Amino acid sequence: MSKQLHRCARRRSGTRIAALSALGALLTAAALQASEDEALSNEDEASQPQSQGDSRLTLLEFGVDGDGTGAAGVFTSVAVPIGANDTIRGAYDHTTFDDFEVLLSDGTIRTVDAKPATRIAAGYRHGFNRVGLNFGAERWGNEDQLQIDDLSVGVDYRAERADWSLDLIDRSTDIVFGAAPGGPREVTVDGWGISTGFGYLTTPVDFYLSLSWYDYGDELDTDLIQAVLGNRSPLSVADSLIDRSALIGGRHQFDIWSFGMEAGWYRGAVTSSETKTLAAIFGLTLSPRVDLQFTLGGVSTDLEDTTAYGVLSLQAALGGS
Repeated sequence: MSKQLHRCARRRSGTRIAALSALGALLTAAALQASEDEALSNEDEASQPQSQGDSRLTLLEFGVDGDGTGAAGVFTSVAVPIGANDTIRGAYDHTTFDDFEVLLSDGTIRTVDAKPATRIAAGYRHGFNRVGLNFGAERWGNEDQLQIDDLSVGVDYRAERADWSLDLIDRSTDIVFGAAPGGPREVTVDGWGISTGFGYLTTPVDFYLSLSWYDYGDELDTDLIQAVLGNRSPLSVADSLIDRSALIGGRHQFDIWSFGMEAGWYRGAVTSSETKTLAAIFGLTLSPRVDLQFTLGGVSTDLEDTTAYGVLSLQAALGGS
């Protein structure tokens, strides 16, 4: 795999969980629990490559994912260099979920109509030699249950074999409680967060670490967000209301394939429930600029047994010299 592709892909599996749906949480919130876990939505920005030589590459990715609850999605992303110092990014994800049951605070069980979730994201980076200034905007969810809007600004430093990033995030969340006593009720929760990432690339080992922290003030102190979730998709771990998260991973590159492991921890902002992830990442180099990657992992929470998930993606680099 090329160095540029390797840098771009190394956090892909964790980012898919984060970037693809929070509908489980989205649905959780819709069913009275903003079940919360969110993760690493800004990891894409932290891991996008920037060549240090005369090669400026357009990076494309296409993929599918699914899990043991019946959730399934498709996603695509692109990063395009503009001139010598600028890069624009875009991403689109769409995920569908099976309906599931939740236990309400009055002891009754209700089935949640799990509507699809869509993520649209755009970003811009201007480079000052090895230092970059980043701006991003992202919307995830749907208007019927949960919709999260993030605006971010950050800096990064990219050396030949290492990179570091720090992003400040302004978050606005609209939650619709369709099962609330007395009829549907809508709540808006505002917050802010910090996300930081570090990566180190050698031959043949790649290592990365990501941390995030969010603050929602007193706006989460509501009895509406207290139901116990009955079923949740691993693909939704990342996009609901978390207050802390950590992700660590590494990968070894062999001649034409690679193998890595990745572990994540997320704590919800509402009920302080914890979610843990563990995944194996397999990569196959189809050509110097095309990679196929498969991730197989499991997610466990305070409320659920372990549920499996998988991600399959094709990554390609175009242009350059």
